[in-house]
Amino acid sequence: MGNIELDEFKKHVSNQRLKEEEDAVIKVAPGSMEFVRLEKLTKLLLENPYTSGEMPDCGLYRWDDLKREVPGATDEELASALRVLSAVEINGYWRFVDDMYMNQLLLTIIWISTINGWTLSFT
Repeated sequence: MGNIELDEFKKHVSNQRLKEEEDAVIKVAPGSMEFVRLEKLTKLLLENPYTSGEMPDCGLYRWDDLKREVPGATDEELASALRVLSAVEINGYWRFVDDMYMNQLLLTIIWISTINGWTLSFT
C-alpha cells in the first residue's frame, strides 16, 4: 500500500470511528437532540464539573442558560439529553460530577456503611 493509499485508509478509518461514535450517541438518545447540539451541551457542562461544595463564578449554566446556549433544543430534548449525559442539577445549575469526586464519595459511603454494619442494596 502506497503512502497516498495508506493516508486515505487512515482518513476512512478515522471518519468511520467518528461516525460510529456519533451513531452511538444518537442511539443512546433516540429521538433526542442531534449530535451537534448534544456535543455543544457536553462541552458546556465540561467547563466546570462539580468537585465539592465550591461555586465558581463562571462556567455554570441554569436551565434558561442551556436553552439559550443550545438553540433549537426543545425542553423535552434538553431534559432527555441531560438524563442521558448523567448531568445533575446542583443549586439550580446543571453540571457533570467529576469522576474522581464521585469515586471519593462512593468510597466514603461504602466505608461508613461498613464500619456501621449497614447493608447496601443496589436494586
